[in-house]
Amino acid sequence: MEGLTHLGSDIAFEEKQVRVAATGDADGVEGLDCYFQDIVNRLSTPKGAIWCHPEYGVLIYNHLQEQDSVTNRLEMEQDIRRAMEEDPRSEYGTAHAEVIEMENETIKIAASVKPIGHDTPLNLVLKYDQNGAEVL
Repeated sequence: MEGLTHLGSDIAFEEKQVRVAATGDADGVEGLDCYFQDIVNRLSTPKGAIWCHPEYGVLIYNHLQEQDSVTNRLEMEQDIRRAMEEDPRSEYGTAHAEVIEMENETIKIAASVKPIGHDTPLNLVLKYDQNGAEVL
């Protein structure tokens, strides 16, 4: 993806496993695919789970057993926006998040953020439950 090298490159993961290329080596991602993978990783990691990066991740897992209220929804939306904008490749002020469902210890959130140097925002829907996070 020409012009998007500033979004980085990394080892590719599928379902928390390293994706293997046809050659038998670890496959890679770059550009928008790398950015997407990194945003999903950040939004899937409970805040404090990585001892050497205690501020990395989200607090949303703390809300799984809470009641559906305006205050709780606003806190979760703010947490998701903050996490997306902490990625240095995200354009500040472009992150949006909206809780679209909160029931039976499951939270679904629609989120978007625009990477620097790209006209179109990254859009995703995430489902959080006791088993972790899943992109829908």
